[in-house]
Amino acid sequence: MSESIECDIEHIRMNEVSYEALSYEWGSPADDDPAILLNGHFFTVRRNLFDALLTFRREERQHYDLRIWIDALSINQSDTRERNHQVELMGMIYRRATKVLIWLGMTDSHIAHIIEEINNPLDGIYMGIEPVWNDTIYSAIIELCQKSYWNRVWVQQEVFLGGKIYIISSWEDLLNYERFDLILGLMTRDDSLCGKEISATIRQSAANALITRKRLPMDSSPLITWLRLACHRGLKTSEPRDLIYAMLGISSDCQDGGIEPDYDKPLMDVYLETIHFCGLHKPGQENKRFRKTLAEKLGLPWDGDMETRIQEYRQQKPTVRRED
Repeated sequence: MSESIECDIEHIRMNEVSYEALSYEWGSPADDDPAILLNGHFFTVRRNLFDALLTFRREERQHYDLRIWIDALSINQSDTRERNHQVELMGMIYRRATKVLIWLGMTDSHIAHIIEEINNPLDGIYMGIEPVWNDTIYSAIIELCQKSYWNRVWVQQEVFLGGKIYIISSWEDLLNYERFDLILGLMTRDDSLCGKEISATIRQSAANALITRKRLPMDSSPLITWLRLACHRGLKTSEPRDLIYAMLGISSDCQDGGIEPDYDKPLMDVYLETIHFCGLHKPGQENKRFRKTLAEKLGLPWDGDMETRIQEYRQQKPTVRRED
């Protein structure tokens, strides 16, 4: 079978056509990254995305054209204006998708087998009954929870806003997110049958941190909450501005504007704008500590002039602030 992939870009109105959305980890660029045919032209993609597309093609569903939104293909990454606009729409894109497909990367055959095992509809999970599994299954669940995918900044929004979500290794092995949520909920209880060590490992995983947060209503999660979580969990992004922009669609205090994505804006200005929007410029040791933490997370130097910049920014360029 040929390893070539062909895709077409289709311009649609989100409220008129159904589509699915892919949630995945970009990964680092490499000299041997493969190319696909996109609208008849060769287009280089990262290896992880190519593997996902190849899996979709190999497992092609009969009489079904897969219409799927993929950020690397659907957004012209070299056009800053388009990128700014599309990032503003990201929350709506994932919220309106008929399905959000989580691609954790290429998995070993035993993982696919385990997904089939924990998909057993007769095990009582939906009734709150925790199954007793063998060590192989427990190890596979831990492996799924520790995938680097869960540490990606953009994943927080994509999962948090998704309605019907599936973790995918092939079309035959779709793990319903709701079921995965229930499994982790049972395994992280104090009296879990899996044992204290396994339970603690799951509880401390990035997957469990996100899934636990998704159980809460959006109005309980302002931008400052997501930023603290991102810094505490060490979430990853290759573009530092995305630490902030990826959280706008899921922050309760950003639903009516306030901070607008702008990849041309100097990183220092993005930082200062965010500090004032979140009220972090106000006195207090906790605010001061997090000002420093956020600056360092963004790769900005924390020097003797930073506090002066923060206090002067409001006078130089006022911005919309979150009301306490």
